[in-house]
Amino acid sequence: FLDLCFATHPHGAMEARCPTLFTPLGLTRRHAGTPGALSRAALGLPDGVPLLMTSGNAEKLRNPALRRVLEAALRAAPGLHALLLGDDAPPAPPGLEARWHPRPRRPDFASVVALCDLYLDTVPVGGGFALAEAMRQGKPCAMTHHDLGSPFDRAAGFGAFAYLAPDPAIAVPPGDEAALAARVAELLADPAPQLARQAVLLPRITDPAPQVARMAEAVLERIAAARLRAAA
Repeated sequence: FLDLCFATHPHGAMEARCPTLFTPLGLTRRHAGTPGALSRAALGLPDGVPLLMTSGNAEKLRNPALRRVLEAALRAAPGLHALLLGDDAPPAPPGLEARWHPRPRRPDFASVVALCDLYLDTVPVGGGFALAEAMRQGKPCAMTHHDLGSPFDRAAGFGAFAYLAPDPAIAVPPGDEAALAARVAELLADPAPQLARQAVLLPRITDPAPQVARMAEAVLERIAAARLRAAA
């Protein structure tokens, strides 16, 4: 019954059943841990190889879509390794056991992110805090789009940060697993274009004031439109 709602956290936007304006007020806090304070050896991870990281709760990590994307990315890049941070990660696909590294959730998340070369957002439901940390540390991120202005559907995917990005090329279409795996390969070959897109997006995450102003403008526009309809 609402004409418009505001969400300050991705989950709020995800559950919205009406047009939603997302502002990342809740995503400005920092993760615990210090980049550079942890070595790959401390986690039993190999040095000298490209490392793709993803993270999340058991529901996210166990989603078959994420496993398929990870498998496709690893098979397309024989030297690539994957770090799955979180409890109850899925087993490795056949033949990829040596490059599949599940590790339990840790409190020093920022320290772990510093060990990876690129970050893969979970699918079909993406994250917020993890992507923010990866972007702050200059890690190229592979992510998907989601239309926050429509009713939330887990099967359609969710990517809050992609919604805020000025350049839509920062993310691939929701549900396109092949495109997401291909984006990982692109980031390995040349991360510069994605890092440039993220650099433009990052201030919108760390300084939500412009998003608040956008919300206020949207409210005023809707009120004005409603008054015009009533006057007619």
